[in-house]
Amino acid sequence: MYKKWIDQHLRPIIGRTPLLASPAIPQPGNYDHLTTQLEQLDIDVIAYQDCGGRSQAGPEDYDRIKRAGEAFELLAPVHQKVGIGLWANCETFSRCDPPTWRPVSFTGDMARIAYQLKVCSPPVDKVITWIYQGVWNKRTDLVDIGPPQADQLHTQYAQYRQLRHIS
Repeated sequence: MYKKWIDQHLRPIIGRTPLLASPAIPQPGNYDHLTTQLEQLDIDVIAYQDCGGRSQAGPEDYDRIKRAGEAFELLAPVHQKVGIGLWANCETFSRCDPPTWRPVSFTGDMARIAYQLKVCSPPVDKVITWIYQGVWNKRTDLVDIGPPQADQLHTQYAQYRQLRHIS
């Protein structure tokens, strides 16, 4: 179904431009059925979300990230078999539910992000993330958005990269 839609509607426009999807990570389990489903897609990469940013950086986030790491381990051979890239989309924000209809995302903490990178990196081809403006950008005279924690997270991540010699 998806391959037909992709072939009819997307490929005529984008050609062989690599196509990426980023669904939530499934719970660890038996993924034998996934092989057939993945073979039916005309997609190049799946970057499963690790669901680490779902709450206010509490213990439940660490539990979800641990399960995501286990799922990545089980997904790796399936993705290798079908030739679809396996990436981890690590959520670097945290969320809270204010007394409004809309949840708010805010800066996650570096300890949790380092845990995400440690747990999710080994079995995947690449780790990606994306940020909301103001969640972890460096403050400058031109860019002064987000809470003070945004600049703090930017600094902590730069230190993390420097300690691990990541360019």
